[in-house]
Amino acid sequence: ISIPDARRRNTVAGRLEPYLKLGDRGEVRVGLSAEHFQADIPGQVEGVTRLGADAKFKYGFGDAGSVGVWGEYVHQDGRHVIDHPVAGGASGDNHYVLAGAEYSVWRLSARYNLSYGNYVQADTTELLHVPGLGIKINDHLNVLGEFVVWRQNTAAGEIPYDTSLNVTLHGRF
Repeated sequence: ISIPDARRRNTVAGRLEPYLKLGDRGEVRVGLSAEHFQADIPGQVEGVTRLGADAKFKYGFGDAGSVGVWGEYVHQDGRHVIDHPVAGGASGDNHYVLAGAEYSVWRLSARYNLSYGNYVQADTTELLHVPGLGIKINDHLNVLGEFVVWRQNTAAGEIPYDTSLNVTLHGRF
């Protein structure tokens, strides 16, 4: 928790992720997850529970590349922040939805994510558009560039929350 003198404790988390292989070219994954923790924020102690479900489908076409699609839903009950999504307006009833798709061929991957957050008690929603391009340098190193367009809708109207180019270097050894 990024609040001075605050901490997270007594965390319990679990996840189930069964999958089905589709020959040697594809797979379908479905996941269910749950987490509960206590947020000790100066002046308050709050229980936070998150429940989520997600699915992913990936299929390869040999030399023609591969495609993937995914989606996720998470509900959060309880506050662990004090100033998000708006100053002084934390919400303890939040809904998050993410959907995305990717096409990969050779060493390149083009992807797009759409993310939506509804902070019910703060009367605020957020929408993120995130197109990206990844390059596989070798079996151990990838670079991903993503352009983020993040907008908030509050009672005061639409706010351009963030527009940025983000680059991630991912190494596996």
